[in-house]
Amino acid sequence: MVGFEPNNPNRLYVDRRVAALNTSGPSTGDSSQLGGVSIDASGNLYYRADNFGTTGPNAVSGNNLFRTRLANRDCSAINLISTGGTLDGTDWLLNASGTTHAVPSSVPASIAGGNGLIADPNFNGEYVYGSAPGGLTATMGHLDPATSAGTRGTFGGTAHQALGSGVYTFALSAQNVSDGNNTVVNLWSVDANGAVVDRKGFEVPLTVTDNDSGFTINYIPGVYESRHHTGPTAFRGGVGTVAVGSDQAGRTLIAKTISENGLNGDVSHQIVVGRFDDPNGPVEWTMAAYIDIFGLFTQDEGKEIYDGDGNVIGQLVGLQRVAPNLTGPGMSAPAIDSVGNVWFLSSIEQFDVFPGGLSRTTSALLRAVYDPDTFSYRLEQVMDVGTIVEGQNSGVDYRLAFLGTATNGNTPAPNSLWSTAVADGAWNGADTTGLDTADPMTNGGVVLSTSIIYDSNGDGVFNNPTSNFFDPAFPADEAYSLAFYIGYYADEVDCIADFNNDGLVNFFDVSAFIAAFNSQDPSADVNNDGLFNFFDVSDFIAAFNQGCP
Repeated sequence: MVGFEPNNPNRLYVDRRVAALNTSGPSTGDSSQLGGVSIDASGNLYYRADNFGTTGPNAVSGNNLFRTRLANRDCSAINLISTGGTLDGTDWLLNASGTTHAVPSSVPASIAGGNGLIADPNFNGEYVYGSAPGGLTATMGHLDPATSAGTRGTFGGTAHQALGSGVYTFALSAQNVSDGNNTVVNLWSVDANGAVVDRKGFEVPLTVTDNDSGFTINYIPGVYESRHHTGPTAFRGGVGTVAVGSDQAGRTLIAKTISENGLNGDVSHQIVVGRFDDPNGPVEWTMAAYIDIFGLFTQDEGKEIYDGDGNVIGQLVGLQRVAPNLTGPGMSAPAIDSVGNVWFLSSIEQFDVFPGGLSRTTSALLRAVYDPDTFSYRLEQVMDVGTIVEGQNSGVDYRLAFLGTATNGNTPAPNSLWSTAVADGAWNGADTTGLDTADPMTNGGVVLSTSIIYDSNGDGVFNNPTSNFFDPAFPADEAYSLAFYIGYYADEVDCIADFNNDGLVNFFDVSAFIAAFNSQDPSADVNNDGLFNFFDVSDFIAAFNQGCP
């Protein structure tokens, strides 16, 4: 797990271990303010720091970018981000720059080699990249001059060769050259050094139809645009305002959340999705989701949500139905998984929840399940505020207490879902050939910044001592802010030796186990003791030597 605490984005933690701190203690004051993050499978963690509101000693100045190499961290040492002391396992890639930089993305070490590359937007509209401290390169060459006039927001990315070139592809929300509105998805491919190889911009059209429901929207020229780059997101997160990925046929998918009325606190949003085989050929467009409060569509407010039997159980609604003091955004940025499904947060209405057929409104994580034959999406609810989960190791229940899309200022929340929050590979690197897009194995991992109430006394009350709703008549439970991981889980493993579940026992199972063990994936905890150590390796080797029945 990796993330910042939603209410305190300055204690950066990874898998229960602190990666970096902005203060040495509760009474010393903070020496930096942290924001981000981006992390690769090799444990290279990228983030930014500034001195906004700092009160502690040896405060950083200007704009700073860091990479912490988690494999090199001495976890008994404090990695304090300041100008004093010694950084632990950490590279100061950009030091005290006078140019404003946003939170960074990266090219993974598995692709770029070494410790990977940072990829960052600055407020000069440049793409900044590199690996060596003080040796970053800035360029405007990533923008397609035919479509893109300027950058808006942070980078999404994928190993898919969306433009048919390079080793990695980045996606950026960009201004349209014709009117300056933020309606373009700008892609660029890079080589292993991060240099731009190719670039192409794709403008969201004025008319888009949802191929599942038939809902059609006609945008007003010069009005509609994406607004998910606004507010504190550039400085505190998240990473990736637009998404890029691919489907099982190798076609490129791009997705962007549009504010229909072009407002920061817009009440109407749509996630539009483009698809193409050839980046220089035609682009198809549809919607994965929509909230259209002021539209003329006959449905009330938004797209319908279905259960596993095909029954309508709810719909998307405006944020003010959940939080009356807020208008929006009620929908997060999109993220694309290994087969083209679109994940996002939204405010929703759940039908027939209470006696008498009354509804409930809440915030939820949703998956728009992709149908490649009709290029359409159908919504399913994954979890919502109030979802109760049994702890995998403890057996104690905890309840999800928070899923946010907006700040009190009606701008996107840094702790919302962003395009880099969902893996673009399947679980455990599984081959998706022949898998249904709804198969849970297609989910390689989703990470949410959220909070939970831990029912530590087991009375089923979930009494949060930090909440205004704390009830002193009941014992206090425990509340935590954390990064919440959602992934595929098999209740039973037919054969441990066939680690990648391809029906064979060979080198690829060993490789898959090593990768899972190094990243501390739960699947590598072979003996289920909650630890990752020699005993897991020993048990796997014994199972591998024995083979499968």
